[in-house]
Amino acid sequence: MKRLLITALVILMLSACGNIETPAEAEKNLTKNKTTATPTPVMEDPDLLLFQARKHYEENDLTKVNEVLAKLKSNTPEAKEQIAFVKEMSDELTAIKKKEDAEKEKQRIAEVSAKLTNMRIKKDEVTETAYYFDKTSVKYVNENGFYIYAGIMKEYPPFLRLRIQYEGDNWLFIDKYIIKTDDDTFTIYTEFGDVNQDNGGAKVWEWLDIPITSENYEIIESILASEKTIIRHQGQYYYDRTLTNKEKTAIKNVMEAYEALGGADLSN
Repeated sequence: MKRLLITALVILMLSACGNIETPAEAEKNLTKNKTTATPTPVMEDPDLLLFQARKHYEENDLTKVNEVLAKLKSNTPEAKEQIAFVKEMSDELTAIKKKEDAEKEKQRIAEVSAKLTNMRIKKDEVTETAYYFDKTSVKYVNENGFYIYAGIMKEYPPFLRLRIQYEGDNWLFIDKYIIKTDDDTFTIYTEFGDVNQDNGGAKVWEWLDIPITSENYEIIESILASEKTIIRHQGQYYYDRTLTNKEKTAIKNVMEAYEALGGADLSN
């Protein structure tokens, strides 16, 4: 009797519920309902958003304050009082940021000017290029010299170049340069036409002018870190010269100017 009653109750419940679904059908319908259901937008309380904005304002976080402001305008445009308060916070932080940015730019310009104080500037109006030499570096090709200089062309990033000059009584016919620092030895190989030559007044001159890149910048780093640097101008004959402290200081000054101008880091 009890079994019959249970069976009757089950039949009654199934009749009330309509068609019987298998577990697979039920899962399929549930997935379908989830897919077709339209998500209900979450409406955050305006006062809670105002509280969040106040917290971000005290932390000087302009980005977060603006995010809260955007939420208020999008989700609760009728909360005009809260929007006005957060807008005021945003405006104040924006003004502070502009003032700080202007001060940073002023400081940057002052630092650049200070770094360029030691520079001799040569401008090429045709190519719109400015070259920066240390004031103590040699000016003419008929002088012994080892120096670097920076340059910047309009709308292009700053660059660095290395200049090695030999002046003497006899031709060397240079085809490479060997640079010996405290701990390292570097060789700069040249190709035909790389080394320029000239002469006058019973003197001869040979010089090289090449770009400084990440591939050869370690030479400059090693020179600046060394106590003594010897430059060998090697060819059919050779000539050795020790880099002076004045030349090393000039290299350091140009590197600082190059960095102040926004030059890229060439170290590996």
